[in-house]
Amino acid sequence: MQRTGVIVIAAIVVVLLTGTSVLLSPYLFPRKPDRAAGPLKVSVHELSLPNPGSAEGPPIAVRIWAPHAAEIAPRYPLILYVPGWGGSRGENDVLLSDIASAGFVVAAADDISRDKPDPTADPADELVRTGAFKAFSPQDLAAFPQVSERRTRLGFNKLNKLVYALTRLTSKSIPSTIDFSRIGVVGFSFGGAVAAVALARDPRVTAAVNLDGWVVDTEAAAGVSRPLLALYAKLELHPSPARVSAPTYYVTELAREDFRMLLALSRSSAAEVRLIEGAEHDDFTDARYASRWKRWRPWRPKPIRADRMRSIIQAYLVSFLLRTVSGTPTAPRSPVFPEVTSIEAIEPDLR
Repeated sequence: MQRTGVIVIAAIVVVLLTGTSVLLSPYLFPRKPDRAAGPLKVSVHELSLPNPGSAEGPPIAVRIWAPHAAEIAPRYPLILYVPGWGGSRGENDVLLSDIASAGFVVAAADDISRDKPDPTADPADELVRTGAFKAFSPQDLAAFPQVSERRTRLGFNKLNKLVYALTRLTSKSIPSTIDFSRIGVVGFSFGGAVAAVALARDPRVTAAVNLDGWVVDTEAAAGVSRPLLALYAKLELHPSPARVSAPTYYVTELAREDFRMLLALSRSSAAEVRLIEGAEHDDFTDARYASRWKRWRPWRPKPIRADRMRSIIQAYLVSFLLRTVSGTPTAPRSPVFPEVTSIEAIEPDLR
C-alpha cells in the first residue's frame, strides 16, 4: 500500500512537471520560425558593395532579402533596415524575411559602430560612433541631445551611402528588380530613430517604421509629413523606487520624455503610435527566439510569447508598408490585438 502511494505521488509529480513544461516552453524556449509568413519565396544574399564615399574606403557589407517570384511584379519597392546601437544586419532576419515575402526587396547593413575608423572623420563624431549607449545618470541625460543628433546624423549618412550603392547593383546580383521610386525605412532602437530622421530629411522615403527607438532630440521631433509607424514596448512609467535601480530610473525618464513627444506627433503629424503590453526591448528583434530561462521572472506581469509578438509586429508592419510604400489601397488594416494600445491611452501617465 505504501509503495502504491509513492507511485501515485510520483505519477502526479511527473504529470505536473510535464504540464508545466508544456505551458512554459513557448516562453522559455521559443522556436525560431523556419519560413517567411508571406506568400512569396524569399532568398537571402550577402553582398559587398563599393563604398560611394571613396574608392579606397571599405566596402559596405549588406544582406538582402529578395522575392524569388520576380514574374509576379516587374519591380519591387525597397525597404531599408537600420539595426540597433551596435547591432548587425542579421539581427532581425525573421521580420525582414516576412516583409520581403509580402513583395519587397529588403536591405540591411551593420550598425555604424561596426564600420572601420575613418581617419578624416570628426573626432567628436568618432567618439559617439564607437561609444556605448548611455542614459543612466543625470549627466547622460544632459548629454543625450547632442549624442542623439550626432549619431542619428551618422546613421542617416550611412543609409544614404547604402541607397546609392544599391542603385549600382548589377541585374544578376539578386533575383528581383528594385523600384527606387518607392522606399521605406524600418529601424530598431537606434535604427528606429534613424528611420524617423530619414523620413524627416529625405523626400525619397515614402514611409518609416520605428521599432522601440526614439524621436526625442531628433529632426523628426518637429513633425513628419509622411506616414510614420511607431511600435513600442509599453513601460511602467512611474515605477516604485524600491523596485528599480538608478540606471533604470534615468532610462525611464528618457522614455517618458520620448512618449510625450510621440503623443504630440500622433496628434499633429502623420504618425501612428502603438504600445505593446508585455513586450521588452529585445522582443522587437530575433533575440525573442533565444532561450529565456536564465532571465525568466515569474512575477513579471503578462509576458508576451515570441510567436504572439511576431504575429503583432508582422501584421502591423506588412499592412502599413503595403499601404504606404507599395501603394496598395486594398491592403488589410492590422487586426485588433488586446495587447496593443494607442499612445493616447497612457496620456494620464505622462503628466
